[in-house]
Amino acid sequence: MFDGLINPNDVCILVTPIDTGTPKGRMILPQVQALRTLLDKNAIATFVQLEQYKSVISSLKSPPKIVVTDSQVIKEVIELSDSNQPITTFSILLARLKGNFKIELEGVQKLNSLQPDDTILIAEACSHHAQKDDIARVKIPLLLEKYLGFKPNIDYSNGKDFPEDLSNYHCIIHCGACMLTQKEKLNRIQIAQQQHIPITNFGMTLAFCKGYLNRAVSIFL
Repeated sequence: MFDGLINPNDVCILVTPIDTGTPKGRMILPQVQALRTLLDKNAIATFVQLEQYKSVISSLKSPPKIVVTDSQVIKEVIELSDSNQPITTFSILLARLKGNFKIELEGVQKLNSLQPDDTILIAEACSHHAQKDDIARVKIPLLLEKYLGFKPNIDYSNGKDFPEDLSNYHCIIHCGACMLTQKEKLNRIQIAQQQHIPITNFGMTLAFCKGYLNRAVSIFL
């Protein structure tokens, strides 16, 4: 996840808010994967909630090498950070690890040309009961409606139930794919590409609609 981004003993801040969508008693898989990768690379990882972020940054003698945040609070983290601080999200790191970063970055631009009659497919790799502030069922649709200026038509797929025929859709927004192998995620991207359907991911969509995509991907470019 961090290839080319960090070195041994680099300090990395991971912003992980706890809300009703967070599993009780454990971290979500992208956060666990990020932590294990940092430990394997002999980096120093510090987990904080948003409310602690500013004080932790201020306590450091030098700025952290990278800040990784939950996509849902990227706006707040960026506004609390120095303009030169490298920042990205767990979802964008996963897109780089498991997907096709270039294709998904291009795909998010399709949101600018969506029309009220167009249909979006939101694809989740896992099956779970939606929470009251569910990222796929609540937060992304509300953010898209605010950004687009109209309520978009949205279909959903869960788990292995990814449609082979995508002709009804004008854009696909895929989760971080932490429950898929790289091969499975790339296969879904290939299906979309073959049918000329733009595909992107949750993290890029959230950053794009909030106006911070360039900042969140600049460390990779």
